[in-house]
Amino acid sequence: MDLRKKLENVSGADIEAIIDDLAALKKDVAKAIAHVKKLNLDDALDSARDMADDLTEDAADLYKDMQKRGRKTMVAMEKQLDDQPVASLLMAFAAGFVISKLFFRK
Repeated sequence: MDLRKKLENVSGADIEAIIDDLAALKKDVAKAIAHVKKLNLDDALDSARDMADDLTEDAADLYKDMQKRGRKTMVAMEKQLDDQPVASLLMAFAAGFVISKLFFRK
């Protein structure tokens, strides 16, 4: 049976029902699209929060690591100064002299 014959048998009530169904479907699709958009936004916000938390943790770990390295360096410098005070003084003087020559050239 072709489409034309099928359409001839459709009554006005059937057409009204189809129109109503299409309108309801349109509303449902609009609600579904809004829901998907909201989900995507919520997922993006959750991802951003997770990334911010990860960055905060990484920064805290980096700070602790740098703090440990700084302490180790200070201990090593103190040991160097205690073990060889004259050599350390001469090296500091030489470094200061070289830096002053670099900055105060004419």
